[in-house]
Amino acid sequence: MRPLRLAAALILAISSVLRADTELARINDAIEALIGLIDSDRPFLVFDRGAAELRLQHGSAILRSVPALDVVDDGHADLTQRLQSRLRRYGAVPFQPIAPGAFDWEQYLALEADDECALWFDGGLLIYADEAWTPAAAPSVRLTTEDLRALFDAVADSIAIVLLPAGWDVAPETEQD
Repeated sequence: MRPLRLAAALILAISSVLRADTELARINDAIEALIGLIDSDRPFLVFDRGAAELRLQHGSAILRSVPALDVVDDGHADLTQRLQSRLRRYGAVPFQPIAPGAFDWEQYLALEADDECALWFDGGLLIYADEAWTPAAAPSVRLTTEDLRALFDAVADSIAIVLLPAGWDVAPETEQD
């Protein structure tokens, strides 16, 4: 019985070390992507999972910082994504473009955000404010209507976003001998 307990403890220790190494590698990749965007001299978005905060930045300057009201996250989303689509209204099938009708010409004139708009990124991230988008699949971030409208109107069509893992700004614990 004793060797079985020892083997189980050894397996748990190895799996926790591998998990810690994987998390550290993911944090390093996110920080590397963040540094690359800071150096790129163009605006970008940063979502800090630990602080539940979305920031619009240009270089190291924070142009707007908004709290997330709700976050649905499975922890496996791509760390860097690009804006794929500005969703302007919710259809019967989410994320599917709605064919324009005879009286939809007004939709093409509107450039500003409305209350039901959303931002959808190529890695599957959805940033929304309206209840029409709930329940949203992971990954998704819900903001206030005012904050989403401001970001919707401010960002470029192919803006990048970096998803910083929780604990990215905390130094890892080192083993003491």
